[in-house]
Amino acid sequence: MKKRIAAILIALSLIAVLVPLASRAAISPYFMAVNDTLLPFRTDNMPYISGGEYFVPVKVFGGLGIYDVPSNESDFVRLYKGGKKYVDFHIARGVTENEDGNTLNWPPARKIGNRFYVPMRQVCDYFNLTYDIVEVPRDIISNEQMWVIRIISSANFNNPTFMSLNKNELRTAYNDYYAPPVTVSPPTADVTPVPPPVEEPPPDFSSVTIHLSFCDVTAESAGWILDLLDIQAAIGDIRAFL
Repeated sequence: MKKRIAAILIALSLIAVLVPLASRAAISPYFMAVNDTLLPFRTDNMPYISGGEYFVPVKVFGGLGIYDVPSNESDFVRLYKGGKKYVDFHIARGVTENEDGNTLNWPPARKIGNRFYVPMRQVCDYFNLTYDIVEVPRDIISNEQMWVIRIISSANFNNPTFMSLNKNELRTAYNDYYAPPVTVSPPTADVTPVPPPVEEPPPDFSSVTIHLSFCDVTAESAGWILDLLDIQAAIGDIRAFL
C-alpha cells in the first residue's frame, strides 16, 4: 500500500513539473488582479491549476503587502508580512512551515523555470486575504471563456465595477490570446532579372547589286534563265536563285 501511494505521489509530482508554462498555448486563460489593479496578461503573472488547487506566482502577493525573501537556495522561498508572520516553502522536500516551525498541511509549493508558485487559497487564508474567481462578462468578450482571479486586501470597487473599468484591457488581451497565429511567408531569394532578347533588324539588300555570268550555255538557255529572274523580281522573291 505504501509503495502504491509513493508511486502515485511521484506521478503527480512529475505531471506538475511537466506543465509547460513557458509557451503561449500553456498559459491558463486567467487574468490576475490585486485589489483594484488588473495585472498584465503575461506568463509570469498567470496561475496554473493542479489537483483542483490554484497556484499563483509569489510575486503576485507583493502588491498586497506580502513579500518573498531573497534567498541563495534554489528550492526555498519565504513569504512574510510585517516581519513577524511568515511561511517557509521547502520545494525539494515538499514541506511548508510557519514562523513557529510547525508543519502546515498545504499543497507543496512548486518551482517551474525560475518562478515559484504557492497555493493561493491557503496563503490567502493565512494572511487574512480574500479572493474571487470571476468570469469575464460576455458583453466584453465572446465565444471562449476567461476569468479574473482577484486577490483582495482592500478594494474600492466591487467585481462588476472592476470589470467595467478594465473592459478595454480585458478585451484586448482576450483577442490577442485567441487570435489565430500569423503565417509568415518565407523570404524569397534574390533573382537576377533576365533582359529580354534583342531583336536585330532584318538586313537591307536594297542597295545590293548582283552580277550574273553564264558559262557554256546557249543563248536560248540564257534567255530562259533571264526570263525566270524577271518573273521572280516582279513578285519580290529571287531567293530560289541565290
